[in-house]
Amino acid sequence: MSHHAALRRLALGLGLAMAACTAEPTSLTILQMQPLDSDCVPVQDSQLAVARGVVDIALATSYVAFPLARNNMVDIVNARSFQARDGRIKSHDVLLREAVVDYTTLDPITATLPQRRVIPLSGTIQINTQVALGVELLDPGMVQAIRQSPEFLVIDSQDQARPIRTQVTMVAKITLRGNLPDGSEIESNELRFPIQICNGCRVTYPPEAIDDAAGRTPNCLALNLADETREAPVCPAFIGTDDRFVDCRDCQGFAVDSLARQLCQPPAGL
Repeated sequence: MSHHAALRRLALGLGLAMAACTAEPTSLTILQMQPLDSDCVPVQDSQLAVARGVVDIALATSYVAFPLARNNMVDIVNARSFQARDGRIKSHDVLLREAVVDYTTLDPITATLPQRRVIPLSGTIQINTQVALGVELLDPGMVQAIRQSPEFLVIDSQDQARPIRTQVTMVAKITLRGNLPDGSEIESNELRFPIQICNGCRVTYPPEAIDDAAGRTPNCLALNLADETREAPVCPAFIGTDDRFVDCRDCQGFAVDSLARQLCQPPAGL
């Protein structure tokens, strides 16, 4: 095959592939949400997934999720057996630009929350690879607005503020946007991810934390029992989210403010 014929073939192949990339909505796919491993790093294995998020606003000031995104596009140079030197024309890597997140709530909540956020991203997803991305689905402003809403905070008859143990569910609908190296835009599918927002639901009250001599039981007043042998929380930066709980004896150090510290003691009747 002549050099000019090979170039025409390459150009035709690339043109068809690029047209397919632009039109095909699944070229960039959000597969699922990923958990963190014991080193607090997102797991890349697609065999593991997080079906829904949980954020305890007594302990956490934001919520970061880790969508697993895959670039499904074909390496046209290899697929059509072009020569290695033609790889300089390869243009199917995805250059991430932003995540678009739309929000709906499944339970009544009076907090003023955005219906949509556009979150800047950076990085590249190469052809036929996948990567877990960190996306802050609930930023500190949103969490604070929820924490101060009447559903989560009440003023009692003595004019004292008290946090309420309750929960609401929000659905985050996430789409990724990016560009190919030639400037073409690309957009992923939409992934719907439910998030349970609660107050005190990630505080545990083990039996050994109860001081039986105290006037009120249950309680978390046996603070010095087994302190030296108790394991430190895993991923302390993410305490209060997903499956990361905190022992009530450590709760005072993780609670976001003095009101949240009230939830370090168990509710009556637990």
